[in-house]
Amino acid sequence: MYALSGQKDEAHALLDAQLKTANSRYVSPFAIAQIYSVLNERDQAFLWLEKAIELRDTTVVNLNRDPLFKNLRSDLPVRGTETTNRFLAVDYTRRPLLSDPYSGT
Repeated sequence: MYALSGQKDEAHALLDAQLKTANSRYVSPFAIAQIYSVLNERDQAFLWLEKAIELRDTTVVNLNRDPLFKNLRSDLPVRGTETTNRFLAVDYTRRPLLSDPYSGT
């Protein structure tokens, strides 16, 4: 990733492209949070993590293991308490199916 290799300008260009794309189609807010995290823009990273949780982005389950969020982990107990509690309260097994393959519809 650009930001990890010190190419901050390229990372910001990628971020701008992702944000522009997000205006017309779905882009994972978790992916955007990853970029902000690597750029050490913590406020924006937490904001996009909140969006990921609100949209039930299933990739949030990787938050505690994802190395791109290493710099945010120390803030999770302080800033992320509400975020992590809301995430843990989401029941991903109850997401509605677009169609039930067993119902014959």
